[in-house]
Amino acid sequence: MLNEPCLSDETTPASPYGHPSPDDLQLELDPSKKDPVFWPAHYNQGDIECIDAMAAAFGIDAVRIYAKLAAFKYLWRSDEKGTSDQDLKKAVWYTRFARGDDPRKERAA
Repeated sequence: MLNEPCLSDETTPASPYGHPSPDDLQLELDPSKKDPVFWPAHYNQGDIECIDAMAAAFGIDAVRIYAKLAAFKYLWRSDEKGTSDQDLKKAVWYTRFARGDDPRKERAA
């Protein structure tokens, strides 16, 4: 059985490496625009988003674990690629999804 990744459903602690926690980042979302963090066009095939296909194939619990791991990855490498802001925003996206707060809901609102 896999151990649950470090990000908890209760709170997300600040990183000991100086990164803000995803809960500390305030994001301004514009659901009318495609952007590389919240609505990347290359994640769709037709009307189906990759994360929805993953949930259908593997179940939502597995995808939520994947989302926690993806958030960790983006935090880990955020200072290494020169895209720190984008990587931190992606970490927030995946953390929200892992906690059951699908950021795509704002697009539908």
